[in-house]
Amino acid sequence: MKYSEYFNNRKNTFEKTYEKILNNIDSKKTYNIVELGTSRSFVSWKIINDEKYWTPDNIKNWAWSDGLFTKVFADNLEGYNFKLYTVDPCPNANKVVKTIIGNNTNVEVISKYSTDFLNNIDFKIDLLYMDHLESGEEACKTHLIDSKLIIEKDLMAKKSLILIDDTTPVSNGGKSLLSLPYLIDNGYKKIIHEYQVLLSK
Repeated sequence: MKYSEYFNNRKNTFEKTYEKILNNIDSKKTYNIVELGTSRSFVSWKIINDEKYWTPDNIKNWAWSDGLFTKVFADNLEGYNFKLYTVDPCPNANKVVKTIIGNNTNVEVISKYSTDFLNNIDFKIDLLYMDHLESGEEACKTHLIDSKLIIEKDLMAKKSLILIDDTTPVSNGGKSLLSLPYLIDNGYKKIIHEYQVLLSK
């Protein structure tokens, strides 16, 4: 997988997610990926959105502390029939991700809150990546609200995946503290749970 040497504690979950995508993706229909909470900085461990800090040819300097899900999966799925919607209400974050992905017509940057976006989509989600908000009570509550939305509105495809960031088992669930038990109660099963948790239907 491209960039895998930089994934750090997301390596196993990113690679397993990619493997599952390749098993399910179909050239005859669009594979829909929704990312809640987009890439927000050009460097690791700081929120820096000045373009002068973006070094496209110096990969090791990219914001790997944040995971760079948008860039990683858009680049690795190049040539496949997919659409990646990256959703974030922050203008600065959206500016960053547009710069990082470049001219990629498979990626659509959506300037909305996660709940508003999920309330108004007209397609089934094949992979949902939940990384919105900073870890804490607000994040846990919002993740639960959005998890209830996808279940109650039947937004997920039949062979769907959900990947949740910042959710190590030793941190009492992190961002997934409230949403993970709910998703499991509604038919999702853990594939792997490390720094991230990957679920399948």
